[in-house]
Amino acid sequence: MRFWLALTCLVMVAAPAAAGLKAPQEVAVDPDDAGLEVTWAEVPGASGYHVYAGEAADELKRITQVPWTGTKLKIKGSQDKDIIVFVRAVDGQGREGPESEAAAYFPAKRPPTATPEPTVAATETPPATPTPRATPTPAQLVAPDRPSLTPADGGISLTWNIIPGALSYNLYVNTAPSESDAVYARMNTSPVKTANFVCQIPSGSDFRICVAAVDASGKEGPKSKEAHLKVK
Repeated sequence: MRFWLALTCLVMVAAPAAAGLKAPQEVAVDPDDAGLEVTWAEVPGASGYHVYAGEAADELKRITQVPWTGTKLKIKGSQDKDIIVFVRAVDGQGREGPESEAAAYFPAKRPPTATPEPTVAATETPPATPTPRATPTPAQLVAPDRPSLTPADGGISLTWNIIPGALSYNLYVNTAPSESDAVYARMNTSPVKTANFVCQIPSGSDFRICVAAVDASGKEGPKSKEAHLKVK
């Protein structure tokens, strides 16, 4: 069974960005005879690709030692594990481009089959009913640290620490003159799946921006401290 996760920005920055390279498209991860196969569309101008994978969004690590020259990569013996992957194109100088949207593989988990009880005195006993699994309680979300602000192409890049148990994040701008009198408006129109967000900031703007984690049930945790940005 395959799921798609929409990621809009970087999870980590491993090397200087390669100008002109685009994020790989059509990233997919599917089971095959030996394990899993990751595929993606070719990126014009790329001399190779790096693939990142892990069992959780905050555990993604690069699994290619050198840039991979094809658009397919096999991961052996991984069909029984949750796997999340994304791909970055690499130019001739070894610089990585932006990350792709993430693709994920979650193996189907089936409840155990109950063993019928033995018959007694020739009277058949109906099979035992499987015991329902307890629904896990979501972890209590905490507020991220105050986001960091750095210049990015055409705007500002916000980064923050990954929160355990968070499936996505929401960003808010305080439209009031101070944090104590906060009036928050959400900046993102869709869930932000990574700990990074790039936005356009017009000249003359004075912004106070914070971030909050969101769990799998859609419940939002507490907001971070505000980062203050003033653009001349």
